[in-house]
Amino acid sequence: MKDLEISFTVENFSLDNTLNSSYASYLFKKIETSEGTCWVGITKPILNVKMIQLGNELKFQFESDIDDDIFDYLYLHVTGLWIDFEPSFLRGLDVKCLETVERLIQLFPGVRVPWLYLNKWHILISTIFSIHARVEMSKAWFASLVNLNPELLGTMDPLELRSLTENSTGVSAGFRARYLIETVHELFNGTHKEDPLEEICRLPISEARIELCKIRNLGPKVCDCFLLNGLGDLTSAPIDIHVGRVSEYLGILPPSLGQPYAGLCRKFVCVPSKVNSRIQLCPRAERTLDYLEDSQDPSGTCLRAALTNKFEYAGWIQALLFLFGQTYCVWTPRGIPHCDSCPLRDRCSRKETRGLTYQRIGERLPRITKTRVKTVGDSQLLRVFELFPELEKTVIDKANAILRDVEKLGFRSRVQKATSIWIACRSLGVPVLLKELAQSFSIRPKDILDATVALLEKTDIKFELARPDVYIERARRTLLLPESLGDLAVSISRRSGSLNPVSQAAAAVYLASTQIGQSVSQRAISKALGLSEVTVRNAISRINYRSSQPS
Repeated sequence: MKDLEISFTVENFSLDNTLNSSYASYLFKKIETSEGTCWVGITKPILNVKMIQLGNELKFQFESDIDDDIFDYLYLHVTGLWIDFEPSFLRGLDVKCLETVERLIQLFPGVRVPWLYLNKWHILISTIFSIHARVEMSKAWFASLVNLNPELLGTMDPLELRSLTENSTGVSAGFRARYLIETVHELFNGTHKEDPLEEICRLPISEARIELCKIRNLGPKVCDCFLLNGLGDLTSAPIDIHVGRVSEYLGILPPSLGQPYAGLCRKFVCVPSKVNSRIQLCPRAERTLDYLEDSQDPSGTCLRAALTNKFEYAGWIQALLFLFGQTYCVWTPRGIPHCDSCPLRDRCSRKETRGLTYQRIGERLPRITKTRVKTVGDSQLLRVFELFPELEKTVIDKANAILRDVEKLGFRSRVQKATSIWIACRSLGVPVLLKELAQSFSIRPKDILDATVALLEKTDIKFELARPDVYIERARRTLLLPESLGDLAVSISRRSGSLNPVSQAAAAVYLASTQIGQSVSQRAISKALGLSEVTVRNAISRINYRSSQPS
């Protein structure tokens, strides 16, 4: 089959819509040709295979021999042609919702769901890279390490992987590199099997989802993406705020549904038919079913539970909503929705508030003249000065000295004062929190950081790196902990772990409290240091992981 071209006639199918709405697109390089979009495989077992659709003709081009099983995988499962979506799948929907779904199908005809059972690891890696990232960027990161062995990934240093992605794409994968390494490491450490991911995939879908959600850094959306495209489970619908926004605007689902909660996804199922002796129905699913019947109070509901209970193949509906959101329900650079070109504008509930929103955007409030403040001595009392009153005068004096340099940069008065205090605290080792300082002056943390960078570039002011020990002392004073616990926490904080000194301090305080038998909750520590509980848990896990590694 060398240099062979094979073509098939397909009905009600769009290769571009199918791949663009799924993680199958990560496995291909997209090339625009005079004939149309050509998809070229970038990894085994579809390396260098070319696919292109011309009308109802689907063409495959091969550079070398291809096994029959691989061809079946490519033709049926990568393209999504393994299943056809009949109108009967939408039976039981209310008239308005049914009409909206039918119009979505007209806008994006021929959408199928790929089942990539020979590329499970690639799907998992691509979903992790897609966390809070633009599609184009996550595809570039994925392509830069598509040929790396998964087990090797689990042994890499996060900084090494970040450098690899940055050298290949010009932009580092950032925290996603650490997420990926920790996830792969945990998978291989949790079993003696040759392929731990395959072991999970052998479980029933409901149990597989629960086990995946228990793995570090895998949230409900990432797990559902893997189940949908890795295992071909059409009941799994990846949910995020964009899918929620589109489904609410178009009336597919009732308004104000909540996002899936990872803690419950690790224990329960969303659909009553999947309940068994080992797994019970999620409390939020019960509340959601009631809300679907009587849309009165959305508290305690879940968007995923609503979609999976309302639609037999929720994953397919999610693909349509994703394409619509990416194509039409977008925003202009000025933050205004692009509603004028939307073909479903007559179905959109947002039109009820659109006029008010535009009016507010267009309004220009009168400028209020403010008296220039020459010192920061009258600034709002920060929480840090309540905990460290002995340092307040020293900080304010130094901040006033810095203010003279900050004023030359032309920032707003509030930004000038906040930046002066920020630099003074950091240079004196005072554990101020950036969010705390920004809230005190009613500005954004980004404003302080921008002004700080501008100041450091134009002056010789020294800006010290933050140290975990000063934030440990802040947590100790906030939570009224003994000095012995603080000393132990300082010792623990010197272990390799988080790159963030505040989260390193939080983890150290928690680990020290457990060692001396004093009960201090992660929630209390997270509030004391302005962190989320997830950040604290991850920092604790990283310190424990690094400590367990041989020196």
